[in-house]
Amino acid sequence: MKKILFSILFIFTLSCYAQQEMASDFFACGLRRVFNDSTHKVGFENKKGEMVLPAQYCQAERFVKKRCAVNMNATWTDYSATDAALESRWTGGKWGIINKSGEFIKPCVYDRSWNAEKACFQYVAPTDSFYFTDKGKIVPIKK
Repeated sequence: MKKILFSILFIFTLSCYAQQEMASDFFACGLRRVFNDSTHKVGFENKKGEMVLPAQYCQAERFVKKRCAVNMNATWTDYSATDAALESRWTGGKWGIINKSGEFIKPCVYDRSWNAEKACFQYVAPTDSFYFTDKGKIVPIKK
């Protein structure tokens, strides 16, 4: 009986967490992502609810050590009219890194791919490449 109650409580907790996560992002470095439904872009607000970085990014990760990976110039693809099973989403674009003031540390000229060896996203451009660690560090990749 205890196992059944524990299982039910566990599933309920996960369900509530998932709904909360979808409804609003959590704060990281004092900011959280805010999705603009009409433009489909992401901005950031502080804990007072003030928009400190306007919704101008196609995609954005959470801030880590006052830095954040953002995507600009992607294409919004709305699949809802043709296939309800597919999710509408951004495709393409280029990635860069901003600070909490919205200033670019790395410009949006990078393609992003998963680096399985380092278990993180890496950012690749013709001139240089790097990966962005979960501790907010930008590590160059030697070619």
